[in-house]
Amino acid sequence: MSLAVAIEAANGIVLAADSRATFGDPRGMTAVNDTVQKIYKLSPRTAVAMVGQAEIGNALIQHIIAGLSAQPGANVDQAAESIRTLGNQFFGQWFGPPQFMMGPSGPVSVPRPDVWFLLVGHDAGGRRKIINMGSTPPFNFAPNVSTTGFAAAGVVPLAVYLLNRLYRRDLDLEITKDLAAYCIVETASQDSKVGGPIRLAVVTSNAETVVLPEADCEQIVERSHRHRETLRNSFVPVGG
Repeated sequence: MSLAVAIEAANGIVLAADSRATFGDPRGMTAVNDTVQKIYKLSPRTAVAMVGQAEIGNALIQHIIAGLSAQPGANVDQAAESIRTLGNQFFGQWFGPPQFMMGPSGPVSVPRPDVWFLLVGHDAGGRRKIINMGSTPPFNFAPNVSTTGFAAAGVVPLAVYLLNRLYRRDLDLEITKDLAAYCIVETASQDSKVGGPIRLAVVTSNAETVVLPEADCEQIVERSHRHRETLRNSFVPVGG
């Protein structure tokens, strides 16, 4: 499993993800790999994080990047339409059309590989957007546009709780980087399906999308650990 977090700042958007893949049934013994790439630069103005079935998601991402190469200036809405179109095209080729079977409460979709994309960027009018898109019927890669200023995909409960408590729309980009990493660090401390090095990308209106170098990500994660300690120590009585 995975966790990806997208947060709007006052001066851009931050996208962050862990790097863990989990193999096996989570009800029993599992193995992990902490080297999975989950953040991709789709165009100079967009970035996307992928969670779910990593190998299928990576194969699909490669087709999407190739398709967008003909639109080097693609905005977030154009990238979303490419994901929707190519996602449905290749899932149809690989797994057939969505099928349903009758369950106790009505029709239930027949399982197919579960892949979710968390897409960030600016639209043609320069507005920041965070869009969640998943393969699971009935979504079929339809764009789900965030109205809260943040979104998460994967193992989301703790991250969403923290963002509901801590997020404000006027946060500076640097603080937003720390908050995104903090959500993943806290989730990894409670759920072993999230872990490994954290990667971040930054999208702004006046510069090309940047996937941050590994050293920069490590510094941000280190700051998030200091935030955790500051919070912990705030509950200790003076002189305690």
